[in-house]
Amino acid sequence: MLPVTTRPPMPSTLYVAFELGNSEWKLALTTALEQTPRMCTIPARDLKALTREFIGAKKQFGLIATAEVRSCYEAGRDGFWLHRYLASRDVQNRIVDSSSIEVNRRRRRTKTDRLDARKLVTMLMRAEAGEAHVWSVVRVPTVTDEDRRQVHRELLFARRDRGRHTNRIKGLLAAQGVPLARLPDFPTHLVKARLWNGDRLPALLHARLQREWDTVCQYTTRIRALKKERRATATHYQSGDLQHEQGISKAGNRWVRALMINTAWAWLRFQPNSALARWYQTRFGSLPPALQLAFERIHQVRVFDSGRHG
Repeated sequence: MLPVTTRPPMPSTLYVAFELGNSEWKLALTTALEQTPRMCTIPARDLKALTREFIGAKKQFGLIATAEVRSCYEAGRDGFWLHRYLASRDVQNRIVDSSSIEVNRRRRRTKTDRLDARKLVTMLMRAEAGEAHVWSVVRVPTVTDEDRRQVHRELLFARRDRGRHTNRIKGLLAAQGVPLARLPDFPTHLVKARLWNGDRLPALLHARLQREWDTVCQYTTRIRALKKERRATATHYQSGDLQHEQGISKAGNRWVRALMINTAWAWLRFQPNSALARWYQTRFGSLPPALQLAFERIHQVRVFDSGRHG
């Protein structure tokens, strides 16, 4: 009898890795680890070209037109919009935390987009095969949840930018040997400030400091408006009964931690008759009012310091 030859199973899934650039995207497409990936470059954000590459890869690897597609790309500037587009086309996509991608530290690393795309598609297949700890996958928020972050992120950037201008004011004065006692008194201080020999500040320096202060005031107004908007859009969420009261650890993002603490105290202040506030008062509200107020102020100072110094 002639030996029976068995054909290898036909591939059923197309694996795709994106390397996203500002002007162009590089793609690595394959169906198996032992297969040489199909490498291609398309204009950035050209979704029609992307669809054509999917179709061409399926034909090249002998896949049916309706074959499943699984993809991945590194988290970065492009955010989540591409993930949402791929999901709308029934593509199972993963957004990967860049810092979790393994690197061989014993060898000199060659950093090119083409090598990165090839490596990513290999790691994608390993992860899909069930290998644990290949990488860390980013959780994709809903469009609504992502939009809620805008006010808080703008507030953080506004505070940072205001700090840059206040530091510049202090630096300009320090370069002339002039101390800055209190920032709120700066307009008066600017008029009364004197150099080491008793002269007024040079005219151009005075004008620059005044412009810097005007910018600081604009940021202060903007920050107040953002705080008001954040308070107006803040929403309370509750999920089940709280079983463990472990507080808030110092792990994770310090800005999120500070926001959580501030939100908790603000809830007690502005929603004193809510079920959550009544529960807190029943369980922890037996302290004398003066002591409880001092306790709140201590927490506020700690939150401020953690946000300022990290």
